[in-house]
Amino acid sequence: DAHAPWVFARRSLKVESDKLMATMTLTAIAALMLAAQAPTLPPRCNPQLYRLHHEIAVAVSEGDFEQAAQLLRRWPTGEMTYTLPPSEALQSAAEEAAQLFADVTGGTWQFRPSADGNIRFRLTDAFTIEDMRRWVDGVLVVDVPSHVEPGRLQVSRWSYVSLIAKSFAMYAGLAPASARFNLMGPDIITAASPGNVRVGIQPAERVLMSRVIAAREAWEEVIGSKRVLPLQEPRLVVTPRQVDLGFQQRGPDYHAPITLENTGNADVLIEFESSCQCILAETPDFIAAGVKRTIDAVVQSRDMLGHVGKTITLYTNDPVEPVKVVSVAITAVPPYRVVPDTMKQITLNDEGTSEFEFIFYPTSPKPIRLVRVDTNVEGVETSVLPFNGEVTDPI
Repeated sequence: DAHAPWVFARRSLKVESDKLMATMTLTAIAALMLAAQAPTLPPRCNPQLYRLHHEIAVAVSEGDFEQAAQLLRRWPTGEMTYTLPPSEALQSAAEEAAQLFADVTGGTWQFRPSADGNIRFRLTDAFTIEDMRRWVDGVLVVDVPSHVEPGRLQVSRWSYVSLIAKSFAMYAGLAPASARFNLMGPDIITAASPGNVRVGIQPAERVLMSRVIAAREAWEEVIGSKRVLPLQEPRLVVTPRQVDLGFQQRGPDYHAPITLENTGNADVLIEFESSCQCILAETPDFIAAGVKRTIDAVVQSRDMLGHVGKTITLYTNDPVEPVKVVSVAITAVPPYRVVPDTMKQITLNDEGTSEFEFIFYPTSPKPIRLVRVDTNVEGVETSVLPFNGEVTDPI
């Protein structure tokens, strides 16, 4: 009838519309599959957690969810146990440190005392600050000083809180840092005093904790849903690892190019840190897979004298080597030198001339001539004599 072509056209449109919807649905599913990525750990986690994270990623990429679940159970979270030696001071400090983490993580991290804890503290007289925490078969062993040298004074309560809290955080997955007065900064061991400075959890460290917790929760969801995800492996290659600028005139800024290359298949996340404010660099927050970039580290030499060694540290999420350290050296010299370079009092002979060696020499390629030496004694005449011997300069 007269409506048949319209009906046919409407049905054709409906068929085409159904095909379009199916195509859109398939496209959306494909997009979701492409977007499905494994959880990522941020920089500044401890090496043990990076290795565990990578092992879980490998198991998930191979569809071995039973192995992945077993590995995930090794990821510290929830209730974590510690063992203390008999000490009321340590017990009180540990309780306060535990409450600090319970408050910051909303109870996700809870530290409880146990006779056979996974974090074991022990009081000791002999220890080194660099080796006070050691991993032994998955257990974090911590040496705690019983007193402060010299004088064998009692360690402050805040030192105990800080030492224990840092150990808790390390076991849960955080790495030490160099920022003083941060939770993960250098250990501060002081004698009991009303003026002790509290060491607290900084905003950046709170964010780090939340990202570590979120990564574990994401793995739990992936393993529970048995989703096979492609293996993502960020790898950062840094060259060179040692930069020596040699002898340079003190004053100018000197450039030290450093190449960063991501040889993996996932983004490398980067946090830059230098051991001195005299070294500056604009580093990217991340480097995509297969990308190579050169950063220009700037060494400011105006306050340097002699051989100076500094370090650049790159904190990354590379599971094989998360921390990359680049050493930077320079021997900075002024335009001229006087040896010795400290004030000297010269005793004059009663008769005749008195000689004293002040060796003056230029380090600049431009010639410099010493023409006069003045004294603070009236009536004394001075002259400058040539020196042809060997110069030994402490710098």
